[in-house]
Amino acid sequence: VEREHPDAVENPAGTHLNVCATLSELGQHAGAAEHAAAAVELLQVQLAGAKSAVGEEAVAAVESMLAIAFHNLAVEHEHLGEIAEAAGAYERAVDLGDAVWGREAPMAQALRRNRAAFNKAHGAAKPKAKAKTKRREKLATRRPASAHIEPRRGAPAQNSRRRAARERPWS
Repeated sequence: VEREHPDAVENPAGTHLNVCATLSELGQHAGAAEHAAAAVELLQVQLAGAKSAVGEEAVAAVESMLAIAFHNLAVEHEHLGEIAEAAGAYERAVDLGDAVWGREAPMAQALRRNRAAFNKAHGAAKPKAKAKTKRREKLATRRPASAHIEPRRGAPAQNSRRRAARERPWS
């Protein structure tokens, strides 16, 4: 819809991020990565326009969303076994998050924790070209390293809410 009618949707990048999250939950990581990349591209264009046309508040809003889009893209690359691409996207997400929210903000800290979990799980190793297809198939069925991080104390248990919603007989 966004491509055919760009004026019909108020926030096309947000729509791509929502579709990315949905496809990721369904295990369709290649499609999720495409939508995350589309969101990144749209937000980068929007950011360039915002820097020249509007105030700092609008720029910060776009940069905030871009940090999240890069994080989503990193997670999907990780699912697909595209380790080098995931590492680059995690770095961009953390850099933007720190710049927009500050290093002490909860979201910036979460991005750094996820990057640290990724780095711990994958180090500097890159998948070999020949093994890439088998590795991609194997990794597409598991959760990325960043998904195993325990929630902060006092943080809402969002996964349990999702699980409860799926288990409701009327859903």
